[in-house]
Amino acid sequence: MLRSGFEELFNHLDPYSRYLTPEEAGSARARRIGQVGLGLRLAAGRGDTVVLAALSQGGPAAMARLRPGDRVLAIDGRPVSGQDLASAAALLEGPAGSEVVLRLQRGNRRFEARLLRSLLAPETVHAERREDILWLQLENFSTATDRNVLAALAEGFRPGRPRGIVLDLRGNRGGLLGQAVAVAGAFLPGGVVARTSGRHPDADRVYVATAGDQATGVPLVVLVDGRSASAAEIVAAALGDRGRAVVIGSVTTGKGLIQVVVPLPNGGELLVTWSRVLAPLGWPLQGLGVLPALCTSLGVDAAADALARLRLGDSPWRRHSHGNGRRGRRCRPARWPACAIPAHRRKAGRSMPRWPAQC
Repeated sequence: MLRSGFEELFNHLDPYSRYLTPEEAGSARARRIGQVGLGLRLAAGRGDTVVLAALSQGGPAAMARLRPGDRVLAIDGRPVSGQDLASAAALLEGPAGSEVVLRLQRGNRRFEARLLRSLLAPETVHAERREDILWLQLENFSTATDRNVLAALAEGFRPGRPRGIVLDLRGNRGGLLGQAVAVAGAFLPGGVVARTSGRHPDADRVYVATAGDQATGVPLVVLVDGRSASAAEIVAAALGDRGRAVVIGSVTTGKGLIQVVVPLPNGGELLVTWSRVLAPLGWPLQGLGVLPALCTSLGVDAAADALARLRLGDSPWRRHSHGNGRRGRRCRPARWPACAIPAHRRKAGRSMPRWPAQC
């Protein structure tokens, strides 16, 4: 009944304001701030055994020097079997700060490990240096994304200054507004990252870069696609508008509305649209999306032509800009046919104070 009441209310507002049940809110909080755990993942091994399949860097299991492949014999004295992984995983759950004792086997040696459950930030940044290019893939924008990006930059520069950086935002559905501003700011010397505007005076804000360019001017490419949305679009638009990066891919989702997260007594949450996002040059993200400088969804010939124009210094931002701040869209989303762009993408969408702000 509670959900039906909120749904009826929000049906008259915008596409993104909504009610989250306690279960949905718990999952959303885990994506934003992380969840309590041990930083390990179990899997079934040979002969119905249970083994450590993966460890989270910096998590309790990794700090205890456990290794992938270690066999788990018992958890808090209770034997575990690969035939019932769900029960084994349930034994690992508990409140932050509580202890769990694992009985393990590595080769012929058996030993015990005492681990303290802790709040683990989601792993959202994956870094790799290939052919002297530093690749940073961001899955979403959670509470530790900015710190992880800075750490990845420091680690990626340690062998020497790379020839370039690729910031991969493909499939990134967004996250926290503050994290988007911080990540974009890590590549900018200063100045405007984004603006927000709304009906309430407090919704009108200007977000600026303050950390300085942590990449020290190394050439930057941002990869986007039709699933890059909200916070990912803020980063791509900021770096493209400011001339810091070349944006490559297909037109992004066009979700440029900010929601505030209102906790409820039952453990659920309300997401209420609060403002819309404007790129540094003043155009709205909502309903438009980010236009790549190099479009990859129109075929090889069109991509080659766009690349040739880029070499001559031609800017697609100027070429497709209009006096009213709206931009033409010649590059289509890769996930839809050229003539089948959904109705909500063909018009500026309608659309969520200091509760957490997400986009």
